[in-house]
Amino acid sequence: MEKLYPKLRFPEFNDTWKKAKIGDILKIGSGKDYKHLDTGLIPVFGSGGLMAKVNKPLFSGETIFIGRKGSIDKPFYYEGEFWTVDTLFYTYAFRNSNPKFIFCLFQKINWYLYNEASGVPSLSKKTIESIEVNLTSLIEQQKISSFISKVDEKIQYLKKQQTLLERYKKGLIQKIFSHELRFRDSNNSEYPKWKERDLHEVLSEHGLKSSGNEEVFSVSVHKGLINQIEHLGRSFSAKDTSNYNRVLTGDIVYTKSPTGDFPFGIIKQSRIDKSVIVSPLYGVFTPETFHLGYILNVYFESAINTHNYLSPIIQKGAKNTINITNKNFLSRSLLLPESHEEQKKIADFLLAIDTKIEKVKTQIRLTEEWKKGLLQQMFV
Repeated sequence: MEKLYPKLRFPEFNDTWKKAKIGDILKIGSGKDYKHLDTGLIPVFGSGGLMAKVNKPLFSGETIFIGRKGSIDKPFYYEGEFWTVDTLFYTYAFRNSNPKFIFCLFQKINWYLYNEASGVPSLSKKTIESIEVNLTSLIEQQKISSFISKVDEKIQYLKKQQTLLERYKKGLIQKIFSHELRFRDSNNSEYPKWKERDLHEVLSEHGLKSSGNEEVFSVSVHKGLINQIEHLGRSFSAKDTSNYNRVLTGDIVYTKSPTGDFPFGIIKQSRIDKSVIVSPLYGVFTPETFHLGYILNVYFESAINTHNYLSPIIQKGAKNTINITNKNFLSRSLLLPESHEEQKKIADFLLAIDTKIEKVKTQIRLTEEWKKGLLQQMFV
């Protein structure tokens, strides 16, 4: 019989791990409809997460949820009273297995290998129960799961920090644009009042095209300008990119395509430290100053601001396509600071918060990578 040992182990353990099928170590429950229940405090979960709250539980205790349809690769641990709908399995009646350890183990499984549908990903109880896993003693399971849980707590703490910083930045942006927060010059005097300025006064098209040496970039709501292969997994550009628009550092890019909460497209500033190219369908504009470009970038981070600016000048064509010329895009006005010095102070202030947010994001990424390595080495 093959002896199973993890690469990384606590020194007090040396027994071999043993194979078992998931169906031998726990039971799998199915979700049900909750529409007949009254509103309450008990969460209702689906494969996409929290759906509602009701007054009666389907089950109470420790569980790991597994998506039956849709997000089958995102198991999550929960303890307490809950209800699940039919797109989400729950686990219970654990035998010789620690629920938190099983949650760690489930994070190692490539659930898509067991997908049973050609359309929306699906799993069945029978398939899940037949999956073979490797187990150790309950004492070692407890020690491993306790250690991994501390790593999870660190990740959650960092994510909370990120959320708080992003919320803080959003509140500051609202105060800056409502003039509740004003910056002062070196003499402690207020800068001139902001003025309504047409975007064509502060943004201009340089009209540069690809030189043949630039990488193709896309534009993301959360990441801004990002390499297309890194963002989408492969390039969707045409074979001939000679007519693609060149984007210089600091340029404003308008995508002109619906994306999630931004039905009229997204507007982002390039903070890439080199020239890149984007689809010729995108509008590319150079701002009056880099700092004013950044101020426009943070203004249009808001889906509401973007909608309010674009909706009066957008025409939707067949198949929900967006018809708007670059000239029309620049035709409306916003209340903006004229002083270049004030523009710089505002941008530098907010960029400092961005730097803090990016540092926390890096910590999250590194901690998640460390956890992934631990799961690979501490489990067989």
